[in-house]
Amino acid sequence: ASALEQKGKYFYVVGDDSPFLFRLDTNLQITKHFLIHDKVTPGVDRIPKEEKPDWEAMVNYKWGNSKDLLIFGSGSGEHRKRMTRVRFTGKGYEVKSYSLKHLYNKMMEQGNIAPEDFNIEGAASWKDHIIFMNRGTNQLILVPKFAFTRFMKWKGKKQARKKLRIDFYDFELPEIDGVQARFSGGTKVSGEHVLVFSASVERTDSSFDDGEVLGSFVGLIPLKKLKKREMQIARVTQKGEPYMGKIESVDVLKVGKNKLSLVGVTDDDKGGSTFLYMKLRR
Repeated sequence: ASALEQKGKYFYVVGDDSPFLFRLDTNLQITKHFLIHDKVTPGVDRIPKEEKPDWEAMVNYKWGNSKDLLIFGSGSGEHRKRMTRVRFTGKGYEVKSYSLKHLYNKMMEQGNIAPEDFNIEGAASWKDHIIFMNRGTNQLILVPKFAFTRFMKWKGKKQARKKLRIDFYDFELPEIDGVQARFSGGTKVSGEHVLVFSASVERTDSSFDDGEVLGSFVGLIPLKKLKKREMQIARVTQKGEPYMGKIESVDVLKVGKNKLSLVGVTDDDKGGSTFLYMKLRR
């Protein structure tokens, strides 16, 4: 699994190479799955790497009069520059796909980001902005919600010629064995101006290929102090030892004054995933 998002009483999970969106109850048990991709082969649950949408980020987002799930491709390749919008209705669910080509191109142009360093791994909704988390450069990329929604509804040619305000905030994450941690997911803490995020460490020079996993971190960023680049971050441990898995996304189970109860989802790059219950002191 690559992205996790809470919506109402359910959690929703997507994988970077799965054609399904999974709905889980509060015990993290799958209760239903929804087909959201047309590249499906009978009896095969994984999309080939060359064709996969590489869904890495998901956010609960107000679109018109409805709160929909927006699922974003990573952008680390042309066929990975698509957004899928899922709306649940009284009769079932609706799926619509959008091109992210011009949005992602504008991010790369305005942020001076090389294509090989562009890899969106997380998304969050905060006040009037949607936040994108770029793994390749450890940046938070902010786009005003009104402008983002309007932009996504335009046709490609109009998107290409229109200007779009985008703000960039760089963060310096810690290292493990000389390899820097990089953003892997995040969400806003309910009722607070705080982003909780996950970051993982892989020994690889590519945003496309996986590498040896060295560990993961979780942390907090106060969103009202973005210009100061303030951050709290801690390495994930299990029974007192460093946790050696790759946490792909994180969400909040319970908010306490001095502690957050979190749930994380991992990816072993072989089609397997696990959920982790975590505590983060602050």
